[in-house]
Amino acid sequence: MLLFWPKISSLCLFAGLSMFTSAHSEHRRRRLTPNTSIINAVKEQIASGIENPHFTLAANLNDGGGLFASNQQVEIDVVLTEPSVTQLTSYSIDGGASTPVQTTTKYFVADHSANETLSNVFSILSIDEDKGVVSGLVQKDGKLFNLEQRPGKPTVVTEVNYDPPKDWKCDVLDPSVDTTTMDPTGSDERGLTQGNFGQEHHHHLDDNHVHDDQHHTLNLRGLRQQDVFAEVRNIDPNVLRNRRRASTNGNIWSYQVDLYIEIDEALVNKHDPNDAVNMPNTIAYVSALITAASSIYEREVDTHLNVLHIAKSTLYDSQTVTKDALGVMVDHYSSQSWHYVDPNTGESPDLHHAILYRSLNGGIAFIGTVCDSRWGYGVSSGVQGSLSNLGGEMFWDILVVMHEIGHNFGTGHTHEGFNPKVDACGNKQCTSLVNGQYVSPGDATIMSYCHSECSGGSSNIAYTFGGYSNGGDRSDINNWI
Repeated sequence: MLLFWPKISSLCLFAGLSMFTSAHSEHRRRRLTPNTSIINAVKEQIASGIENPHFTLAANLNDGGGLFASNQQVEIDVVLTEPSVTQLTSYSIDGGASTPVQTTTKYFVADHSANETLSNVFSILSIDEDKGVVSGLVQKDGKLFNLEQRPGKPTVVTEVNYDPPKDWKCDVLDPSVDTTTMDPTGSDERGLTQGNFGQEHHHHLDDNHVHDDQHHTLNLRGLRQQDVFAEVRNIDPNVLRNRRRASTNGNIWSYQVDLYIEIDEALVNKHDPNDAVNMPNTIAYVSALITAASSIYEREVDTHLNVLHIAKSTLYDSQTVTKDALGVMVDHYSSQSWHYVDPNTGESPDLHHAILYRSLNGGIAFIGTVCDSRWGYGVSSGVQGSLSNLGGEMFWDILVVMHEIGHNFGTGHTHEGFNPKVDACGNKQCTSLVNGQYVSPGDATIMSYCHSECSGGSSNIAYTFGGYSNGGDRSDINNWI
C-alpha cells in the first residue's frame, strides 16, 4: 500500500476540522444469506431501536453464464449510513424557487468498524424500499462488482470491468498564486475572469494555507507533523459553527461540511428525460455519489458531506475546458459571503461543486478552500454513470468527485503535491518509490494517477486517502500510520 502519510498534515487541517473522536466501538453484525431479504432485515433492526445496523451480506457470484454455484459467494460487511441528500436538501431549476427534496432512499457503505485498515473494501448500496430493490457497487480485493437483490430473488454480485478515460486530467489551483486579480483586501468585486487563470500550480506541504478572513488562517510553513493537532486546537470555535456535533446515535463523524451542488441539463436528460422538473433519478444519483464519497471522509477525516442544495444550471453549457468552467463559476458566485442561504435552516454552504455530464476532459478545484466563499469551488466533468445500469462508470464518477473535493479540503496529487512524493504514477512511473515493485491492485490512493498511467487501471485505486488510526486517541497524530 502506498500510504498517503502527508494526508495527516494537509487533510486533517482542511478547514480546521479536527479528528477528535473516540475509537470505534464494537458492533454486532448479522450475517444475511443470499436468500434473506435485506430490506426486511433493515426494517427489523430499525424497529428494534438500532439506528445504524451492521450486516455481512453474502451474495451469489454470477459466473458470467447466468448460473450460480452454491460454493461461489462474496461477503461484504456493510453498515447503514447517513445519506448526504435528505429531506432537508432542496433543489432548483435554472434559478427558480427552492423545492424540498422528497427522498426515502437509504444507503449501505462498507463497514470498517472492526478493522480500520480495510481500504481494499468499498461499497455503496442503495436501498429502495418502494421498489423492494437493493443495488450498488462493491470493490473488494482489487475487483469491482455490482450487487443486486430484487423482490423474491437472491442477492447476486457480478464482476465489472472498466477502463478509466486515458485523457482525463485534473488541474489544481492555489488561490494565493493563480488568482491575483481578486482583491485580497475585502472588496466585493469579482475580478477573476476566464483569462486570468495561470498555469496549473502544484501545492506543496510548506505553502501557506489561507481561508476567508472571517474564518481563520493557518500557516503550515515550518509546521512539524507533531504540531498539527496543537494548531487545530487553537482555532476559534466559531469557525466550526456550521459543523454540527454528532449526536449519540452511533455515527462515527463529528463534523459536517455543507455542499452546494450544480448539475447541468445533460445530466438531467440522462437520468430524467421524462421528468426534468422534479428530476428524481438525477437527485438520487447525486445522493449516491456524495454519500459514497462521504463514507471515506467520515472514516478518515471525521467529516460528513451534506448536500444543502442541488441547482440545475445552464451556466457551463458553452464551456469546453475545466479552467473556463471554473472561471465562469468564480465570476458568477465568488463574494465575501456565500451566494446561497437555505430559506428553512439559514445555513450557507461550505463548498460549491459542479457535477457535469458533459466531458470537459477532467476536473479542477481550488486547493485548501473549505469555508471560503471566494475560492471554495470545483468542477467534476464527464459524470456519466447511472443507478439503473450499474457499472464502472459510477465507480469512476465517485472517484472523480472524491478527488476534486479532496483538493478543496487541502490535499494535492500524490505524484506532485508532496515532498517526498507518495508515488510517481502521474509521471508515468508505475513502480513503487518504496520497494521498487510495480503498482498492483489496491496500492494507490484517491489522489493518485495510478488508474490512468499504469496497467491495472481502476483496480489500482483503493478508496482511501491513505492514513489510518492505529488505535488510541484519534486526536494524537502518533496514533496514525
